[in-house]
Amino acid sequence: MKFFLVLVFILLTNIALFSLGNFEVDSFIEVEKNDSLKVSRLEIICKLEGLRFAFGSRKIKSDWDSLSYTYKIDLKRNQTFLTIKRTDYEDFRLNIIKDYKFRVSKDKNYQLKLINIPPPPPVEINFFVKTDSVDFYIDEVKKNIAEPQLLGIGKHKIRIEKNLYKSINKEIKITEDDTKFSFKMKKLKKIKLEIDTKPRKSIVTIDSVVYGPSPVYVSLYPGKYSIHIFKEGYGAIEEELIVEGSKFLIKTYKLSKDVANLLIKSAPQKKMMIYFNNESMNLETPHKFRKMKPGKYSIQGISDVYETNIQEIDLKAGDNLEIILASRKIVGDITIISEPEAGCRIFQDGEKTPYETPYTIFDLPIGKYSFHVKNDFFYSDTLETEITAIQKEDLTFVCQPTFSTININTFKKAKVKINNKYVDSNKNIRLKCDLAEIKIEMSGAEPIFFSQELITGKTYDLDLYPEIPSGTISFTSNIENVKIQLIGNEESYIGNEKTRFSRVPIGKYKMKISKRGFESFRDTIYVTDKIESKINIDLKERTNKLDGFVFVEYSKKNHSNNNLDFEETTQDFYIATNEVTQKEWLLLFDENNSFFKGDSLPVESISWYEAIEYCNKKSLSENLLPCYNINQHLIEFIPENNGYRLPTVEEWTIASSGGDISENYIYSGSDSLNTVGWFSINSENKTHPVKQKLSNELGIYDMSGNVSEWCFDNEHEETTKKAVRGGNWKYGEILCRPKSISSEIPYQKRKYIGLRLAKSL
Repeated sequence: MKFFLVLVFILLTNIALFSLGNFEVDSFIEVEKNDSLKVSRLEIICKLEGLRFAFGSRKIKSDWDSLSYTYKIDLKRNQTFLTIKRTDYEDFRLNIIKDYKFRVSKDKNYQLKLINIPPPPPVEINFFVKTDSVDFYIDEVKKNIAEPQLLGIGKHKIRIEKNLYKSINKEIKITEDDTKFSFKMKKLKKIKLEIDTKPRKSIVTIDSVVYGPSPVYVSLYPGKYSIHIFKEGYGAIEEELIVEGSKFLIKTYKLSKDVANLLIKSAPQKKMMIYFNNESMNLETPHKFRKMKPGKYSIQGISDVYETNIQEIDLKAGDNLEIILASRKIVGDITIISEPEAGCRIFQDGEKTPYETPYTIFDLPIGKYSFHVKNDFFYSDTLETEITAIQKEDLTFVCQPTFSTININTFKKAKVKINNKYVDSNKNIRLKCDLAEIKIEMSGAEPIFFSQELITGKTYDLDLYPEIPSGTISFTSNIENVKIQLIGNEESYIGNEKTRFSRVPIGKYKMKISKRGFESFRDTIYVTDKIESKINIDLKERTNKLDGFVFVEYSKKNHSNNNLDFEETTQDFYIATNEVTQKEWLLLFDENNSFFKGDSLPVESISWYEAIEYCNKKSLSENLLPCYNINQHLIEFIPENNGYRLPTVEEWTIASSGGDISENYIYSGSDSLNTVGWFSINSENKTHPVKQKLSNELGIYDMSGNVSEWCFDNEHEETTKKAVRGGNWKYGEILCRPKSISSEIPYQKRKYIGLRLAKSL
């Protein structure tokens, strides 16, 4: 990263030495709108890529179309002062109203055609100075005067310096004819000084050289020096001495009797309010008090968040003392957690806060506090706690429900009405009432009416199936923890080898039986009225394993329709169990530009192109055929090759959601992000070693949080931005869900974006 910044600095400083190009307006016209947008749009046509735009001091985004050389900007009514920038061109400014008499209207679009005039080529210039070993600067950039310099046509600032010589500061004008410049430096002459004091016989020190008791006579070159004057019983003088001119100088300094100087600093915290004897001085550290009265002082530094110990000093006449006050934090942090559910409003000392659980309140002043939490369905008792300095405390509230819960087991196509209102889901229905009047409606069957008395905090599981022809399916298996899926035209079921599926409407069902590490089994079964079908499960262990990867069955319909249909299956694939670590990265690259350093930390601060390059290098290191043909920034995917690659968005989403054994969690592997991922609340603003949290159903780690991951696809067809998935250490919970989308420019490097490998079979 440091190398990159140095390279940018060198580039920018060298551009400053050359002439800059210019822009001219070819035409600026109003055009009729042919879209339904509620804002005006400004189209800027220019054959130069990389233009930047601003209205006033505010930067604005633009869409670049490389085929038509057009930038598109949304205009607002109050945006009239437009600035167009490019590193190697002069800033171009125009006033839409004053220069072109346009009033921005939402009913109009505007088109600006620019002509770019490239800068003239630089000229080779030679400089000569008769004095050796000088420091030579062109436009504040240090150069070697013995070498010819390439400079742009126009004005440049020259600065030449050498110790004991008068500096040269001059502006020169470069033309194609003026290519040689000579300079002559004049040697400085010493200036005689008389330094006197009141009282005399004070010790005079200039730049750490003691010249003796005053008065003293010295000869110094013009410049700035540090002078220190001291005499027992008097306040010391310490200030800057400026020597200039050509005549004999006389300087007299008056020392104050019975006073002292005191410099007060604080560390590591600066800018702390200074207190003397418990009274504020209304001054912040660091500060130097001059001409103080001798005596005893109690000194302390205090700020909103820090304080220091009280330091006692005995200040004597003539002292020139420096003290450093050690600061410490006087606040604590507390994390408020609610169980069994998050999302409860936090109340502090009886007052409602804007925060919801889980939430960490930082920099809370020390003292006693009371907290409680509640929302529409839960409440807690009030807990008291005392915050001490530098404390980090977790306060967990076990909340009491204010509702009853009903789970209704019935057919999928049945409609459920409770207290004359239809419900969207049959599970976890929360009710704040004493009686639930339930009606089950289903086409082709008589409705069911049922009344249930309710007790707050209690859960009721009700089997309410209308009478229709149905059968039963049961299983036997010598393998535990298999997942069984049954898909019918209207009903679907999920269970395991111990599940006995009863009241299954008659008809044809697709069956899928799966388990991680085993080959899935698919078949079609028929359910007959009042008949129990018994099925024996015998899965074969998967043999096509790959170290560090998991096998994923790519069920397109299962992913895209968010249902259990697994009939259409495309190419299965492997995906890595962890994000690429910095140790793995350094096996193939000489440099690791990650912001956070550590062998087991995920690599980050890499561009999409670098991720592509890593895939190819990894493939070649294992004698596999690379999946990408790289021609500068043109990347061609070769699907038939067997090397490593980036996952597609669809592959990444299926893998993060648990594939064909998904439990439909909110995050990748859990409904609680804290158990499976590092995010804004628990990450401490940094990445963490891979595989420290729980995996998802497939055995994949960190697909929610830690670092976001590059995917191969563009985010959509109309952009060159690449898809980024997974959320990261700085994101909140919502952005760490598998369904959350994000994108980034492919050459951009972020300290929160890394990669995960995929591989075709």
